[in-house]
Amino acid sequence: MKKKISNKILELGVSGLAAVLLGAAACALAAYYILFLSGGFITSDTVDTLLWGQASWDSGKLFNPDFGYAALLPFGGNLLMWPLIGIFGVTVQAQVAGMFLFFLLFLAAALFFARQMGWSTGWSAGFAGILLMVLSSSAKLREIYWEHILYYSLGTLFALVGLGLFARWMDKSENGSQKGKLLTLGLLFLWCLLTGTDQMEILTLFLVPFLGAVLGERFFDIRGNLSKAGQENTWKAAAVIMAGIAGGVLLGFVLKGDMVAGYQNGYSGFSAVNKWLENAMKFPEHWFTLLGIEIKGGVTLASPGGIMILLRLLGAVTLIAAPAAAAICYRKIEDRKLRILILFHWMMTALLMVGYIAGKLSASNWRLSPLVASSVILSVAFGRWLSQRATGKRLALLALAPLVLMTMLSASDILGINVQEKKEQGLYQLSAELEEQGLDYGFATFWNANGLTVVSDSRIKARGVDLTEDGLKPITYQSNLQWFEDQPGQEEYFFLLEKKEYESLEKDHPLLTASHEKITLSQGYVALVYEENILRLITEGK
Repeated sequence: MKKKISNKILELGVSGLAAVLLGAAACALAAYYILFLSGGFITSDTVDTLLWGQASWDSGKLFNPDFGYAALLPFGGNLLMWPLIGIFGVTVQAQVAGMFLFFLLFLAAALFFARQMGWSTGWSAGFAGILLMVLSSSAKLREIYWEHILYYSLGTLFALVGLGLFARWMDKSENGSQKGKLLTLGLLFLWCLLTGTDQMEILTLFLVPFLGAVLGERFFDIRGNLSKAGQENTWKAAAVIMAGIAGGVLLGFVLKGDMVAGYQNGYSGFSAVNKWLENAMKFPEHWFTLLGIEIKGGVTLASPGGIMILLRLLGAVTLIAAPAAAAICYRKIEDRKLRILILFHWMMTALLMVGYIAGKLSASNWRLSPLVASSVILSVAFGRWLSQRATGKRLALLALAPLVLMTMLSASDILGINVQEKKEQGLYQLSAELEEQGLDYGFATFWNANGLTVVSDSRIKARGVDLTEDGLKPITYQSNLQWFEDQPGQEEYFFLLEKKEYESLEKDHPLLTASHEKITLSQGYVALVYEENILRLITEGK
């Protein structure tokens, strides 16, 4: 056994062993962040996937008709959270367990993709490590990929598996048995069918670019190096992919029924034409800040902080330059798998940028997160291709070294997080104070509602309401309608308010503040206590 291990290490070589160690360290750090740190960053926004799992658990259905979904994703993170609700309840443990399972799936997808591309153990491990750490470059990227499961992270995972399956089929179509070909095609069809149920966002981030890349690689093959049988096989595979996509989209309509997701649909429209240039100009700021570049006053170029910024800037520019260089070198590249990856990246980029410039995606930088992931994947693949050319080794170093530096900077960021400090303030502190007062059911505005429920492990249940001049209105977004009804056996209801919210309520609805118990909490918060459902009080004009 020891001899076999020694032989494996010798086969890796120095660079391969370094890549494996880099990958292992990155995986350990990502797992450490999810298991031990992510709980300190829970907000009402990041518990959405967990609440979808709760909605399914409560109703026994994929989608709960009483719940207001931010996004309807039949093949998504809710499938992971659903059984965990039955084990842990609506708790921090369920949230962390679900995200760790997603991380394991994401890591498996990255390694599967790399191995199907024909990469060695060292390249596969190094690629996985770089991908995980670049996707941890900023608080926002960590939130998008490791704190909840939306179409951004799903699109990346689906693409890794889909591209890996097609690469496997390419190998099987040349050298595999008929049974192996059919099995791989069947898996490819099933994957497109399942992912197609998520419809618009996954069509944009995975399925349409995937199909376009498969067809485009044949279209741009002006040299005609592929045999007639090989071309026919590709057209058959493309037909299977199209059938899977069409079937998935139709199945998605069946599964969703007449349910709609306001947030998800709200960003699918066009913006005014006179906003397009303004939207495009937001890209540099969004790209750099998403990758962790934040400049505070007083930072000089030569200071340690300034050097860190320059290193991040180098990595951010590389993630634009390397995919562009890959596209320029397209005709020199004979590896069909890499050519398909290049086309996939740029087709996905084109679709995303249409929504960013002509649509409403430029409202926030995190909507570029799938582009970050795709850029990392292609940059590493292109760097590997360069490294195998006699004249390209130095260029490979230019493509890969900045990404390794980004990996190290992200690792440093994670190791520098003080999660205990986070858990001694914010929602955790409010949860402890409300529990001390014996309050366990009530209402709060959006950012203080669902997150408070989860960090308290459901010992306190806070439901979201909008505070307006006309009164209080239930927030149906990310909420179950039954949460706002009178709760059996509940003798007291609290209303948690920030200082400005309390002042607004006192001004617009003085009876709600003057005649009820007021408890002063830390951080400027106030809890008003009522002997009946506050929404009923508003309705009855009390």
